[in-house]
Amino acid sequence: VRELEGPASVGVHELVWDLRMEPPYEPVEESQQFGGTPRGPRVMPGDYAAQLTVDGSTSSTELHVRLDPRVEISRNDLVARQNALLDMNALAKPLYESGRAIRNLIQQISDVQAILRDAEDAPESLTDEASAISAALNDLNRDLSQIRRAALIGGPIERSTTRPTEDQLWQIDRAWEQMPDLVTSLNEIITNRVPAFYNQLDEHGIRPDPGSAVEVPVRPEG
Repeated sequence: VRELEGPASVGVHELVWDLRMEPPYEPVEESQQFGGTPRGPRVMPGDYAAQLTVDGSTSSTELHVRLDPRVEISRNDLVARQNALLDMNALAKPLYESGRAIRNLIQQISDVQAILRDAEDAPESLTDEASAISAALNDLNRDLSQIRRAALIGGPIERSTTRPTEDQLWQIDRAWEQMPDLVTSLNEIITNRVPAFYNQLDEHGIRPDPGSAVEVPVRPEG
């Protein structure tokens, strides 16, 4: 559920596991993170195996994760809560990558539009297509913002010690209904529409990078 790296020099070292799974993604250094560094969900109570590997030598032990004795929640409700958190965790990476891709493309198209405004011999069809792509990206950005707001319910669910509400589960289902279609539409712009547009711009020496496609999310089983 988690891999941690620590110092391998001679001496005594302490490595702390925060009882969380792997973070959903590794943020790009230059990107601004709202809400801090991404974190994976906390693990379920249970028994876990811990392995320490140094210079090819491995030793192991067991870890016993216990539920706070002050918390009263049934196993079924705890599983339902964990499944909801895993659902939202699986959406975190495509949400992040889609947001970066859309922002980058919006900036690129904006730069192209500025160049086209100064190019007296540029066909009007290029300006029209740049405007159409920009509008499509803004629509996707608006839809992504709505999905992102639904994804924020992961925080209240994690802080709660009860089963997720029907409304929270509905919001998660709705986010999973919308996100794959959004990523598919975004990838069509990245891999087809924008490159075709850039091909038309070649004669003017304008050829920005359309960026990389985003992986379509797959909902966890459970």
